[in-house]
Amino acid sequence: MSALASESELVEKIKTKILGIKGILAVYLLTDEDREIVGTLEEQAAKDMFGGLGGGRNEGVSSCLSREIAMALLTGPSFKVPWGEMMLLVSDGEVVGTMIKDPEAINSFLQKEDYALLGGTFIVNKRKAKLNFSDFLNGTTYFLFKGVKLEIFNMPEIKDHILASPSGSVFDFLKNKFMATESGRSQIMSIPESDMAIFLFGFDFVKGS
Repeated sequence: MSALASESELVEKIKTKILGIKGILAVYLLTDEDREIVGTLEEQAAKDMFGGLGGGRNEGVSSCLSREIAMALLTGPSFKVPWGEMMLLVSDGEVVGTMIKDPEAINSFLQKEDYALLGGTFIVNKRKAKLNFSDFLNGTTYFLFKGVKLEIFNMPEIKDHILASPSGSVFDFLKNKFMATESGRSQIMSIPESDMAIFLFGFDFVKGS
């Protein structure tokens, strides 16, 4: 058996395991061309934030694309991720805001006079955050999108895995890729878009697996 065939079989084995994780509906393996397009779209999305002022850095997507294998995961509402670790606001090198989707947690923060709600889901320390356009323009303040490692993806065949949330333009690109597959299309048509998310998942192989 060739090394290429062996790697292909291993990827299919890993895809099957990933599909067994609660909330993951479909898996798409990115081609080299897909990787280039995703990288370009993500770079442009960072520049386009705040009407072209910039202010976004998606380290998570970059990390995924640097791995040997990069996949897109279509997920439903039962797939849970730690948004507070993935989407941050940074000012002067310090984390001053984080995404929180739990209404009770948001209300708890808003009881404290130092915190304010930005964009409906971002809790920000208003005493430390610099939110003028000039701060985003010069890079003093920016949104940082990080990748995370989750125990549910621990498998003997892979190492250094990373899960990341891409920009809206990458979401649209990957959604079209899923729509071009029978399994992905049926899953997308079965749930409201508000309940749907697409993540990038990258990993390296454990040698000899």
